[in-house]
Order: sequence, then structure tokens, then C-alpha cells
Amino acid sequence: VSVVDKADTPLFPFRPDVTRGAMTGLLLGLMAGLALAFVIEYMDDSIKFPDEVERFTGLPLIGVIPRVNTSKGSPEDQATRDPRSALAEAYRSVRTALQFSTSKGAPRTIVVTSCTKNEGKSTTAMALAVALSQMGKRVLLVDGDMRNPTLHRMFKTDHSVGLSNILSSDTDPIAVTRKTDFPSLYLITGGPLPPNPAELLSGPSLQKLLSPSSSHFDHIVIDAPPILGIADSIILCNQVDAALFVVESSKTRKAAIRNAIRRLRQAGTAPLGAILTKLGSEMTMYGYESDFYYYGNKSERTQQEKT
Repeated sequence: VSVVDKADTPLFPFRPDVTRGAMTGLLLGLMAGLALAFVIEYMDDSIKFPDEVERFTGLPLIGVIPRVNTSKGSPEDQATRDPRSALAEAYRSVRTALQFSTSKGAPRTIVVTSCTKNEGKSTTAMALAVALSQMGKRVLLVDGDMRNPTLHRMFKTDHSVGLSNILSSDTDPIAVTRKTDFPSLYLITGGPLPPNPAELLSGPSLQKLLSPSSSHFDHIVIDAPPILGIADSIILCNQVDAALFVVESSKTRKAAIRNAIRRLRQAGTAPLGAILTKLGSEMTMYGYESDFYYYGNKSERTQQEKT
């Protein structure tokens, strides 16, 4: 046996090649991430930006409501009890848009509805009613969703009597109208759950409640149930001056919006405008979370939050 060359111990392992493997994994991960993002974006047919609302629905954009941090309080509290919040300012902008929507100012009777539940329509109805009452107007807020009433929880009151009692009997509306802790704002809750809400809404009692001759309120705001699946909102929209259509950003599917608006138009009515809710600060050009939107500078806000 002749030793041709002495074998030396290598300084680095031949396999595995960590650098090459890492670069290959990084490249494959980047390609997979881009492909997944493209698929998700392609499959997501929700409305994300304000300019999409008018382009897709054909409705004027009445307002844009930002998504808020719930650690600072519930959305309805921020919208109604903190006048310096971005949410309250956004709903005041909606009120201003409504004032210029007709030649006579804001419509007297307004229905707030949406495609499906949890899009922010109840918060919108409450905040809009509070904003109108802050102008010195007498405003009545009605919970028209007798299948799943919500406003009594927001106002922390009972709903043993309410709209269902007015529509199903000769109950005097004044007897079930509650004074809220907001000046000039009154509330009628949904009341006991009836077996036939659509039939009650089709009766003459609702029109009597909304009639200017029998009501002493400057504005009546109705929180209606969702449009898809039930006929309640269609009936309500046909009995009021204007309807507002709430769309949740990055969630409400375009197919659902299309079907809801088609149902309204087939019934002979059309919303006055749309409100885009829960818009993330990264998606809006107005910068709801920016330092320039709030009153005062950042240091003043920080000091106020500490106190």
C-alpha cells in the first residue's frame, strides 16, 4: 500500500451547506408568501377604501368612520361621550353631510341599516342621533330591530316595553318613550320580541308614530335590522324620508352589498348614501390616527390621557 496523499481533517462540513439552504429557503418562502398574498387579495371581494364605495354601490359617500381602540372605551361611548375623539368628529361630519343632502336640511325620519349584523349600524344610529340632538333639535331614537334589539344595552336600560308594544296594541308612544342622559334625545327600545315583526311594521301604527302631526320631534332615527334574509328593513325604508346604508370596511362582501341594494331598489326605494365604518388608519388618506387630526398637539393629548 502506497500513501499518495495524506488525508487532512476539513475545516468546514461538506454537507449541509447552511448558507445555500438558507438562501433557498428564503427564496421559496418569499415566493410562497407572495403567492398566498395574491390569492387572498384575489379572493377578498370586500370594500376597503372610501373611493370604492361610490364606484361600486353608486351611492354617495356620506361619511367615513375610523376603527377605534376599544381599550379606551366602547365605540358608542367614544362616539357620544368624548367630543374630542376621532369617532365623534367623524359622526359630526356625517351630520354635516346630512344637513346638505337636501334643500330642507337633514331628513326628518332616517333609517340606518346594513347588509348583515355587526357592521356598526347601531353605533351609527346612536351616534347620529346624539349628534343631531347636540344642535338643539328634539331627536327620537327608535330601536327598529325587534328580532335582536341592541340600543337598550347601549343606554343601559330595560326593554320590557317598547316599539313592539306600540305596534301591537293601542299603547301611547309617550308612555314608552324614555328620556336619556343626553339633552333633547329620547329613546324607544325594541320591547318584547314579537313573533311577527314584519307584519307589525306593515301596520298603520308605525306611520302614525313617524307622522309629523302626531310627533313633536325634529328628527327620528331608526336602528333597523339587516337587509339580507328578512323584510323588516325594506318595510322601514319605504316609510321614512331617507335611509343610510352602513358598510364595514374590509369585511362586507361585494356580493352581499349588491344583493342588499338590489332588494331595496326592487322595493321602490334607494339609500340616501353610504357610510363606511371601521376603516383602519393605514387605509385612509385622512389619517384619523395622525397627530394633526386631534385638537391640540401630541404632548397635550398625552398629558390629558395621564390625568
